[in-house]
Amino acid sequence: MSRQLAVVALLAGLGGPAAAHWLSPEAILAQLDSEPARALGVERAARDEKTPRLLVIRVGDGWYAMPAAKRRAQAGAWLELWRHNVAQGIVAVLDARTDRPVVRFGPGGLVAEVTDAPAGAGGKPTPPKSRTSRVAPGSRPPGAPTDPDVRD
Repeated sequence: MSRQLAVVALLAGLGGPAAAHWLSPEAILAQLDSEPARALGVERAARDEKTPRLLVIRVGDGWYAMPAAKRRAQAGAWLELWRHNVAQGIVAVLDARTDRPVVRFGPGGLVAEVTDAPAGAGGKPTPPKSRTSRVAPGSRPPGAPTDPDVRD
């Protein structure tokens, strides 16, 4: 099965006609533990032990390989399915290596943001911003602050 067919199959299976019928949380977790879900980068999914209405999906490299629009659609489908089947259900999509959120849901369950791979998770790390100046002494314009943390 091609990667695109797997994406379509999982979207249809997790967010389409299946949403019209009730699925147990265990059935949803079983789907997230399937090969089509793995093709989307899902490494593991589980209900939170302390808050069973919370579905935690951990994703890896396959997730980041998909275009942002497909990740956005998939995250929305997961939330829609979970909310349809679990009272007041909430979903967290986390990077499997860092446990950092990679999807931010906004009001009404809309996907507000999908992020690229965090540093140390297969993505290119973002170099830290230096707090020190690399400008040679005496080369600042007249009146410019000498401390980079001071703003006019």
